[in-house]
Amino acid sequence: MKTSIAVLLLCALPGLALADGAPTERTFNADIPVAALKAVKLHVGVGEVHVDASSDDKIHVQLTLRQKEQEFLWFFHWMSNGTAKDIAAASIDQRQQGDTLNLGLNYKGDADSDDLKQEWELQLPPRLALDTVMKVGELNIKDVAGGVDASLDVGELSIEVPRGPLKANVNVGEIRARYGSGDYGKINLSSTIGEAVLTINGSRGGYHDHGGLGNKVTVEGKGHDDMDLSVNIGEVSLRITTPDASKGGGI
Repeated sequence: MKTSIAVLLLCALPGLALADGAPTERTFNADIPVAALKAVKLHVGVGEVHVDASSDDKIHVQLTLRQKEQEFLWFFHWMSNGTAKDIAAASIDQRQQGDTLNLGLNYKGDADSDDLKQEWELQLPPRLALDTVMKVGELNIKDVAGGVDASLDVGELSIEVPRGPLKANVNVGEIRARYGSGDYGKINLSSTIGEAVLTINGSRGGYHDHGGLGNKVTVEGKGHDDMDLSVNIGEVSLRITTPDASKGGGI
């Protein structure tokens, strides 16, 4: 019965085909000397990103590309339009502009790149700043101390840094951030529809402004690292743990 339905669907939708094997996959690697760089900009379509600190003065990049598998009901599935030939022709796009390195996927075109699942493993010297723009997926950033500016349309964003300014925006999804210094300045957390929570050394902090279906939390700190984290639909949380709760930014 399932086979008969699948055949009928194939006849009705000639543009689709049953998957006949594992998704096409390819992995790229790059090691990039930092030299005079101060920042990295990463542009990602759909997939997963993991950013961590490197143990040397280089940027280490690993990118794995996979065809996305689509599914309908319980028996019918097909691969995205990205073919083995297309993936074989892809590459890591790296361009330096001044003191900033731009990283992304060099594929047939920006629109076509959404047919692929991108899995990025990126290691940076901690002093560099990171600017990331991603469409859909999971974005995980850890131990970047030069500052983070992250934008994600749909998905989950996780940030865990020892210090540095933070700016993050998610349209639909969640932001979970941790900051490990007392040098925080002005803090703004907001969710248009959802919850915003600030915790400082284990206690809820900040001025809360509940309006409509959302919440805003603000703090006027005395330090250097400003933070602006916002979600349109979803939840945002920031946890600050200072090395010495009796010193530092405070409120």
